[in-house]
Amino acid sequence: MQIGLVNWTGGYLTCECYGDGVSVLGSSLGKKQTWKLRVTTEQGKQDVVALVGHQGQHLLVEADGTVRCGRPVAEKQSRFLLEVHPSGAWTLQQLESQKFLESDGEDVFCVARGLTAHHLWMPQLAEHAHVVLFNPSSQLYARTDPELNRVWVDAPVPYLEECGFLLRFRKGACHLETSTHKFVSRAEKLAAMPSAETAFHLNLKPGCLAFLTDMEGHVLYPQGSRGLLCLGDHPEENEEWFVIQRCPPWVSLRTRANRFVSIISDSEVYAGPKKLSPMSTFLFEMDSNSQTVQIKGVHHKYLAQRPFRSVLANGAAKEAETRFQVLWHYGKVFLRAPGGRYLGTLPVGLLVVRAAHPGKEDLCLAGSPGLHTFSGCSCGPWRGGGAEFGLGRPSFLPRPPNSLRSSSPNPTPLYPPPSAPWRSLAHPPRPPCTADSAPLALSIPRAPPPRPVAEAIRQPCPSSFSTDQLWGAGRALPGLTTVGFS
Repeated sequence: MQIGLVNWTGGYLTCECYGDGVSVLGSSLGKKQTWKLRVTTEQGKQDVVALVGHQGQHLLVEADGTVRCGRPVAEKQSRFLLEVHPSGAWTLQQLESQKFLESDGEDVFCVARGLTAHHLWMPQLAEHAHVVLFNPSSQLYARTDPELNRVWVDAPVPYLEECGFLLRFRKGACHLETSTHKFVSRAEKLAAMPSAETAFHLNLKPGCLAFLTDMEGHVLYPQGSRGLLCLGDHPEENEEWFVIQRCPPWVSLRTRANRFVSIISDSEVYAGPKKLSPMSTFLFEMDSNSQTVQIKGVHHKYLAQRPFRSVLANGAAKEAETRFQVLWHYGKVFLRAPGGRYLGTLPVGLLVVRAAHPGKEDLCLAGSPGLHTFSGCSCGPWRGGGAEFGLGRPSFLPRPPNSLRSSSPNPTPLYPPPSAPWRSLAHPPRPPCTADSAPLALSIPRAPPPRPVAEAIRQPCPSSFSTDQLWGAGRALPGLTTVGFS
């Protein structure tokens, strides 16, 4: 869990780049103000934690009360007893000396045992702004209902775009924005614009646990048999807590007959259903070290190459057969199995690994629902070519609001041009990070003239292209991909 800590003057706890100094001179949440919270042990309802800076150095307390960053000689130097107060503020008490971490508006030290306002720190979440909200009490995810303008906590798997939310921080308050660009409000209905009615306090605990309260202290939690998210005063034990998770990169595969590739009978993979369901959505996991991807179903099993060139959804994360290579070719991608052959479909819809070479006429793709969108359409009889996959903007997503649109008269396209050459890629980077979720422009270079497929395979990709540039816009919802935190 990554956080920023704000003191009583509004300054951020900062790990200075020079020396080992610590101050509260930071005015915004940046790299030096971001701390990784590590929970070491638990004592009742309190946690013993350690704070680690951006350079891997711990927050340490010396015997004389001096606070600095460095490598701890003994564990007791970097251990703090964390207490969460009803206001949402934190206190950090050094475990050995029982003294509280405090600041005078400039320096940071640890000398007093009596609790005052100078010892209170307000945490600010420093995770990616595009999140899903999981309720541990009901084991369900929050979901926006665009028709009724409400939010329900009733989704067992967050595969719909309605399960995605944006965390907007303004003037110390959190505004929860839905995928329809509306805001959760004190009333049961969603609001069109952020206002005092949509402002909540975000109360955090280690482990990305959080709950929202309004300015009067009422708690936002799921109520009723359907789990309507609204304000109340008497939540049951832990009913108000949500786990804030980064929105997962779901993908879907669809044929030209509008049939989705789905998991049937626990492990068999067919292109059969005409409607998107949890069994036809997959998590796209990428490994930059091996330059491969893994595709995981909602039952936590991976697509894997099996004997007789079949593809089954029964793989484990450590199996080499679950790792596929991704090749980019003129705006589309091919998936190559560990055995060197490409994925394709038989006329009956069975997903197999049979193509020795990528084919141009067998499968072509366009946009379909999903955060990282893959869809396929059969363009002719199966002749042994590999399935060709393309990335596109999902048609069901609304246009981004004016606050997220580029002000440039000639905005840069969010997706790579269709003439982009061959490229092997696996790990798209996180979007550029800012402290206040401000949108950032994403630049994509102009592609060279198209080359024949055989020549493109033989020749390396031009140096002006990079994996970061080709994948920069495919990380989250289009229009929201450049919004984030450190």
